[in-house]
Amino acid sequence: MAKDPDSLPLAKITAITISVAIGTAYFWYQDKQRQLKEKYPWFYSLPSPAICLPIVESPFLRLQLGSQRWLTITDPRFAEDLMTLPQVTEMVKPYHRFIDEYYSRNRRGIVYADTDSPAYKEIQPIVKDYIGQLDEADVALEVDQVIAVFKSETGPFNPVDILKIACRNCLLGVAYAKFFPTINADYKHAEIVIRRCFPLLGAMGDSTSFLPFLKYWPGIQRTFAVMQTANETRDIVVQRWMDECNRVKGHCLVKRLQKAQMQDGSQIQNDDIFVSISDVSGKAGDQIPIVMVWNLQILANHPDVQDAMFNEIQHFVQVHGRYPIYTQDEAAMPVVSNTLKECLRYKCCNIFNVARMFKEDVTVRDRTIPKDTVIAFPINAMHTSLTSPFYDNPHLFNPERFNHHPKKTCLERDLFLFGFGPRQCPGASFVNKILFTMFVKLFHQFKFLSPHGPSIPLDLDSTVDTGVLLRPIQMNIALEPRDILATDDGSQGYSDDDYGHPFSDDDDLDDPAIALQ
Repeated sequence: MAKDPDSLPLAKITAITISVAIGTAYFWYQDKQRQLKEKYPWFYSLPSPAICLPIVESPFLRLQLGSQRWLTITDPRFAEDLMTLPQVTEMVKPYHRFIDEYYSRNRRGIVYADTDSPAYKEIQPIVKDYIGQLDEADVALEVDQVIAVFKSETGPFNPVDILKIACRNCLLGVAYAKFFPTINADYKHAEIVIRRCFPLLGAMGDSTSFLPFLKYWPGIQRTFAVMQTANETRDIVVQRWMDECNRVKGHCLVKRLQKAQMQDGSQIQNDDIFVSISDVSGKAGDQIPIVMVWNLQILANHPDVQDAMFNEIQHFVQVHGRYPIYTQDEAAMPVVSNTLKECLRYKCCNIFNVARMFKEDVTVRDRTIPKDTVIAFPINAMHTSLTSPFYDNPHLFNPERFNHHPKKTCLERDLFLFGFGPRQCPGASFVNKILFTMFVKLFHQFKFLSPHGPSIPLDLDSTVDTGVLLRPIQMNIALEPRDILATDDGSQGYSDDDYGHPFSDDDDLDDPAIALQ
């Protein structure tokens, strides 16, 4: 049958019109996506238990998220009872596409491994012991470089990069015997890995983790390509650093795990070491700086608390001629210790800990939890909920609440940031050493100020979700130096020429020309 020549122009016009409409809608969506997320966050968060937590004050919340059944628990006593059951040794992770199929290489490593994994049982105590031996003198050296850079600032500035260098040097020194003297190519490569992987590591995973049928939708394939690229970037950087540390002398966690792998009967494989090192050198190196930025911004609104810490530190320096050390002197620094705890409680950067599931039904306090229920502890809600049995007036910043706070048992400890039972974070002592050292040195040297002035309070809800943690939208801070006494360890560190300045105009972490060789 011959085609009607008059119908061809109409078909072409229709096709062109539809194509233009789709293209216009796509680019409008790309431009407006951020505004839409802010206006309708409930739509873009589905399915997600996080949307319910700000308005629910119950200690238990059950949610059916597609194919996954979730139970969030904000009662620390119940959480401790639950996580000390014998069945905890056989807990597993819920399915998370990026973590399971890409990042953890089938649930290996420290953070995302199943508890009953033979390799995990070998690696976990080694990692906990090794990173727990972090030398606080090394931390002090790194903080000295932070102080040197802070002293060069004359106005409000973003401190996160120099804090990242300090924290990552502590971690990389332990993991690879490697250090960043300044923002060099290696630092930029590490930052690229963090920026690509962190948004994909969040507790909620991607939509196909909850609704498996979506993986057949063509539009989802772009998400899978992003996951593949992020994981390949991580693999290149971590493998290169592991190879470098094996070519030089010095002790590091890589060599310690490789030595354990060669023992008779060891179940440790190369992938177990690779993912474990990736866990150790990745998350904490970005989380601790963000935590510290929150701490600085919180205390900028409480100059009286800063003055109290300064007076306590100054008195210690006058008596001992040195700065206090966490493992030796924390008990002698109650104002500093309590303020640090209150900052961590007042604004927890993590929404959830790592979610887990029991393989069988369990019962705690006459409450039965069915098997395969995803159990998550909303860390922020656990510390700031109005129903909290531990903290009076939880929305009030009050370091004195810890003055008489007992910490003899797990149920009576000050904070619950590092988890419960045998799956507590193995890096807790590592984090405490770094944060305490930063507090005693930075708040002795400087008084921190809000860049917007004291009349504008800090908005704790003004955050950006990076997948793993919440960072403040505005990162800037202002400071003024204090008049202090010289200390015996005050001159330690690199020279300014060796260290450099991390905020050079030549440094652009978003530069697409940065290549991973």
